[in-house]
Amino acid sequence: MTTGLPGKGLQRHLPMLQGVILGALAILATPSAVLAVVLLLPTAMAMAADRLPGRPVGRTVLLFGLAGACMPLSLLWRSGHGFDAALALATDLRTVSIGWAAQAAGWLVAQLLPIVIGLYLEAEARAEIALLDRRRAATAAEWPD
Repeated sequence: MTTGLPGKGLQRHLPMLQGVILGALAILATPSAVLAVVLLLPTAMAMAADRLPGRPVGRTVLLFGLAGACMPLSLLWRSGHGFDAALALATDLRTVSIGWAAQAAGWLVAQLLPIVIGLYLEAEARAEIALLDRRRAATAAEWPD
């Protein structure tokens, strides 16, 4: 009898389940899988490099990458979903650069947003400190020792 947390077994088998699902997609929709691998290559590198719990940078890059891959994948599906169309899109410099630039923007957002938010919160705290100093000075002037 185990006393583990609920869902712990699912977390242990999640990578295998994801592999089975991705394998089935690769077999059933091979042209889409070829194009997705090329377009989402920076996402794979970001996921491999991100060691933080929950992989926040990798997830951000993935979301931006999926947004950048929507148009090429829809073009592939509308053009008959064949290998020739998938390889044409995967070797098109404009298509790949748009997808990779979207992922670069995701990485940039994930790196800069915490800094920008920290600067904003620090400025807000300094403004609050200045306001409290002015109130303290005004109160000290009203109530002399």
